[in-house]
Amino acid sequence: MRWIWEGVFSLDVPDGWEVRDEGGLIEIVPPDPVGAVHISVLKRAKPNNVRDGEATQLAADFARKRGVSNPQPSEITQSGGRLATIAFQSVEENGTLTWDVETRVWDGRVLVCSFCHGGQDVRVRDAALRMLASIQPQGLTG
Repeated sequence: MRWIWEGVFSLDVPDGWEVRDEGGLIEIVPPDPVGAVHISVLKRAKPNNVRDGEATQLAADFARKRGVSNPQPSEITQSGGRLATIAFQSVEENGTLTWDVETRVWDGRVLVCSFCHGGQDVRVRDAALRMLASIQPQGLTG
């Protein structure tokens, strides 16, 4: 199903996954809850064009907050903006978590997307990553 958030972006949600929209935070959960996708939608305050490194800095900051000492996201130009990706693991009270993170920066908006999971279900991880890869800007005026 192609899902659109307030005319700003769209993505393909796999069959059976549940979308919970809390305004600027979206949670998408697979039928067997072995993890969850979270998308934070932020307004971009900078009036200038998107610069190389903006998405990388956001992804690196996300990883640092979860204990990664020297994060190394990769960044590309995509859909008129910048896309940075990074995968890492964090050690929590209940064990190790695997994180797949994407940050997208467009002229008017920023998306911080993560799939946090136990790292065991490759099928669900692949579906989550395909869903994130399907994100397209819609109207970025505000």
